[in-house]
Amino acid sequence: MVVDITLHYIARLGHHTDELGLVVQGHLLIEFVLNEIIRRSFKQPAKIIEDHRAYSFSVKARIIYSSGLLPDHIFRNIQRINSIRNHLAHNLDWDSLKLDYKFSHEKNEKPTETETRDLRTGRVVTRRKYIKMLCVGTLGQLRNHYFYKYGNFPAPKQFP
Repeated sequence: MVVDITLHYIARLGHHTDELGLVVQGHLLIEFVLNEIIRRSFKQPAKIIEDHRAYSFSVKARIIYSSGLLPDHIFRNIQRINSIRNHLAHNLDWDSLKLDYKFSHEKNEKPTETETRDLRTGRVVTRRKYIKMLCVGTLGQLRNHYFYKYGNFPAPKQFP
């Protein structure tokens, strides 16, 4: 069975109308994929995956990136999502959240960044739309990278 992690995220969008829900769902699904990369790539993956204190989301992402298992452009997007999630977890004030409204990707095999804009108006998208685009785009990148490197990965237990 092929699991499309981005479709699971999109399906969950209807349950979350606020930015916090969008970020938390994206963050959880990204961590699932990071854990699968750890399972496939490290000799003792359980120690890393099960020790949430020593191996936080950001530490797992950094270890995978530093091991050469994650491209730079995907890592930058993961950092953006983690930064938004951490800000929302520790601040009541949305206005202090600084977003760069950028999305990192590869173009002609070179890392590049694009400012997210509405295709119809040419204006920078809303905060909510940016968070959705960043999460969907990053999950798509992770899915493609994982499939290329490892093949299909198992569905999380809570997924059908």
